Amino acid sequence: REVAEGVPTARAAAALARKNQVEMPITFAVEAILDQRLSPREAVTALMTRSLKEELE
Repeated sequence: REVAEGVPTARAAAALARKNQVEMPITFAVEAILDQRLSPREAVTALMTRSLKEELE
């Protein structure tokens, strides 16, 4: 079975972000799509309806 380039990296980036408690919503959405927990449409909706907040706290 072939895996598209970037799939393992997306999962590794999400794991590293969780480990270091870094919020990376786009990366987490990509991971959810890859794991079939969200459809692409659901992921976009979730990202676009997030509440606004400061980038740096």
